[in-house]
Amino acid sequence: SKLASCQRKGRMTDPLAKKRKGSNTITMSFDGRDFCEGEVRVSPVHNIKGVAWRLQLTRYPGPPSFYGAVVHCDGEGELWRCDTKITLRHKVISGRYQQHNAVSHTFCSWNPDGSRCDLSQTSPIAFSSGEVAVDIEVVDRRERFSPRPNIDLIKSSDDVVLVLEGKKVTVNKQVLADQSTYFMGLFFSDFRESKQEEIEIKETDPQDFHELLKMLYGVSKEPTTVENAIRFLVMADKFDLNIVKDRVENFLLSTNLISIHRKCLIAEEHKLETLRSEIFPMYKQKKHLLSLWKSPEFAKFPPHFVKNTLFNYACQLLQPSIELI
Repeated sequence: SKLASCQRKGRMTDPLAKKRKGSNTITMSFDGRDFCEGEVRVSPVHNIKGVAWRLQLTRYPGPPSFYGAVVHCDGEGELWRCDTKITLRHKVISGRYQQHNAVSHTFCSWNPDGSRCDLSQTSPIAFSSGEVAVDIEVVDRRERFSPRPNIDLIKSSDDVVLVLEGKKVTVNKQVLADQSTYFMGLFFSDFRESKQEEIEIKETDPQDFHELLKMLYGVSKEPTTVENAIRFLVMADKFDLNIVKDRVENFLLSTNLISIHRKCLIAEEHKLETLRSEIFPMYKQKKHLLSLWKSPEFAKFPPHFVKNTLFNYACQLLQPSIELI
């Protein structure tokens, strides 16, 4: 059928196509006569500032020929943020580009829609054929790259037994050692435990540890409750598992189940830098700072945080009033 033919032609590339390095512009050309209503076309992956980007075009139903444009960003780490300025352009009959207004957009790992920016909401494209381009300026990029476990190793045979409160858990040494300096030392150092087939892990609940392994392997991506998140952070600190901390941090950044004051306290207690950078600036607003002082969390903050962070924010808020005196 014509639609099937259009769909075949519309597959411009596999999403896993080789990344193209170079400029910060992604360009797509097409003939509108072969672009069917409802069809979606995706550009090859384009590498800009070490991040993978793709442009997606969709033809909307009915005349005139309107097209939607969506930019996709794929951070390689578990925890990342990328602030951008995106400009959409399309070529008109004269051969020149018509430029749409630039859009400032933040891509991030903790928002369900954080990997996409729909430019159609502000810049729908109306023309029959031609060329579309997006210029992507990366204003700021923050990413902590924690390597994911090797899938082949996960599927390979387990070669050591961990004993937690009398219960035995079989694991692969290399998988845990690749993720953790704690387990690297435990399994591959000169300590006597490295020669044992069974190793005791003290002061850790076996069920919690099992759930920790599921998160490490990617079987469960993030905790489902705040209480679980705290338990995972405690274990991640103990066993030095950054990838687990990254996944918990994504959960804390996305959830509305807890107040910003508790998020702030958790960030300070567990040294969660991304959560800090997102939450702390809120206390530059008077209402949030006053609310924190009245909250039960305030007494739990260490003195250095109150002095170096909150006091500085309070001084900044008071500065305009002082200047008027």
